[in-house]
Amino acid sequence: MKKTALLILAALVLAISLPASAQQFADVPTDHWAYAAVQQLAQAGIIQGYPDGTFDGKRALTRYEFADALSRAIPAIQAAVKAGLPAPTAGTTGKTGPAGLRGPQGPRGSQGPAGPRGVQGPAGPGARELATMQSLVNQFRTELKGLGVNVAGLKKDIAALQQRVAAVEAEQARVKFNGEVTFIGRGEGNFEGTPFDRDGRALIGAGTANPGNVFQNVTGFTDFQLGVKGKVSDTLSATALIDAGNYLPFALNGVSASTANVDRFTLWNAYADAALNLPLVGKTGLTVGRFPFQLTPYTMKFIDPDSYAYLPILDNGDFVIDGMNAQMNIGSVAFNAFAAKSTVGNVNGATGLPLINPSLALNTAGGFEDLGTFFGGRAIIGTPWGGNLGLTYLNTQVPAVTNAQTQIYGADLNLTVAGIGVTGEWDKSDPNAALNDPLIVAPIAGTASYAEQNTAWNGKLAYQTGKLGLGAGYTVVETNYTAPGSWNRMGSRVNPTNIKGIVGNVTYAFTPGLSFVGDVQFLQPNNTASPITYRTPVSKGLVTSTGAIDKINYWKAGLKYALTSSDNVDLGYEQTELTPTVAGTANEVERFVTLGVGHTFSPGASLKVLYQIVETTGTGLTPTGGDSRGAVAAAQIQFKY
Repeated sequence: MKKTALLILAALVLAISLPASAQQFADVPTDHWAYAAVQQLAQAGIIQGYPDGTFDGKRALTRYEFADALSRAIPAIQAAVKAGLPAPTAGTTGKTGPAGLRGPQGPRGSQGPAGPRGVQGPAGPGARELATMQSLVNQFRTELKGLGVNVAGLKKDIAALQQRVAAVEAEQARVKFNGEVTFIGRGEGNFEGTPFDRDGRALIGAGTANPGNVFQNVTGFTDFQLGVKGKVSDTLSATALIDAGNYLPFALNGVSASTANVDRFTLWNAYADAALNLPLVGKTGLTVGRFPFQLTPYTMKFIDPDSYAYLPILDNGDFVIDGMNAQMNIGSVAFNAFAAKSTVGNVNGATGLPLINPSLALNTAGGFEDLGTFFGGRAIIGTPWGGNLGLTYLNTQVPAVTNAQTQIYGADLNLTVAGIGVTGEWDKSDPNAALNDPLIVAPIAGTASYAEQNTAWNGKLAYQTGKLGLGAGYTVVETNYTAPGSWNRMGSRVNPTNIKGIVGNVTYAFTPGLSFVGDVQFLQPNNTASPITYRTPVSKGLVTSTGAIDKINYWKAGLKYALTSSDNVDLGYEQTELTPTVAGTANEVERFVTLGVGHTFSPGASLKVLYQIVETTGTGLTPTGGDSRGAVAAAQIQFKY
């Protein structure tokens, strides 16, 4: 055994001995990896070196010498056991006192004057290190007995210390903290007319008063999140997320940046997860409290209200609901049942939209403020070709209309056949008489009857070959289909209804660091007797086209370039073109041209900057139509811990 093997003890001894200056050995340079451990072991009296002042780390160590060193470490272990503490985990303020190990017995000496703060010490011994010490004691028990050590008592002391360390480690694992701190700067410029950003917010300033300098209208936002997850038992855990700052009032309430600078504290999540074993059902997971929740894009998914910043709680499609959700397996079917009420509580005072910010309105009078009370279930069934079939049922009340409710039935499929991905979804909304089913379509000409027109469906094929990825499909959303989903976005228009047509996408990786992404939609009215409607990302209010639309063509293209492993550049172009049915009338065109730059400082720290030109031309087929031009600049610094 080499003398350097003695350093197995270093982590243990350093954690339970006092930091102080120590003897220096002539043959251990200060830049050697073991220098600190050797010095501390010498100070603690574990090793003594040789009369010539050397450590002689290259010389083989005899069993007796190693046992002697081990015996010198024993009083420190015993002292830690008697103190009832596993060990400090860092260096503390140094204090004057006699050299050598602190004896396990004897009266406490007077405290010396405070010295300078010691160097950060190593982590205290854990269960693994103590197991190593126990093994060493067993291996050298003969030599230790020869040195007068009570081996049996020492084993008990180490076992007691192991129990205390295990308790500490279990406590540390029981509660975990995490969080995010995000700083956002947003500047707006108005060059012409009344421009709106991609989320439907009117940009600050008038064309004549603001020459278009986005740095003249800058607003700063802060968002702080603190998450706590505690393990109550092996089958029960609790999770909470608190959000503070002035960003959510701006993002959720549809007001301009200049009037949204209000700090708020919000209990975003607070729920418990339990693993149960119920009669007849068997193993069941149960979530109770205020928790994130979504279903499918066409049935229940939150619309991102801010395209210019990234916060997972707003971008991941989750609603915030108060209630319960049970997950279980019934045979080969994964099933969950839920019942909840949407979280209502304005984040910007008495006015503005509620925290949940609903994804739709279910009546033509301006919609409802929240999802109300709802319940339902979803089942997922395995299919051939490694796919799955999902079945969804949702029943929700509509608080803005007395006795109003709607039911949504859905089915979705996802599988791969011969290398081709196949996806599809079919859904039907079924509002009751209080919602005047149907909601928008007038009686069929010459009759008193209504056509339901309450379904939506889509199908898509996807194929990847080498660097090229292709996708193509067809979509139909009838006039009266309504659901709290997020199924389509074309620029500033979300969830269009009374549309049908072809959709497609393409991706191509030129190099590992350079790629192209493109999306297209060629749509037209599904029912020419009805208007095309849509929502805006922020207000979620219903917008109806003011003129008859013959077709909608949508393009989106982007280049992504990774300059280095930490730096990237994005260039994007997005355009929505609406063609009127009246011949000779100019098309309405909405364009967004975006340049983005990102830098990653570390896995937990990043910077994103973008500049976007906003432009609308045309005669006004929609309420926000007309010629306008503006710009948005945004910067986001985010820290995760």
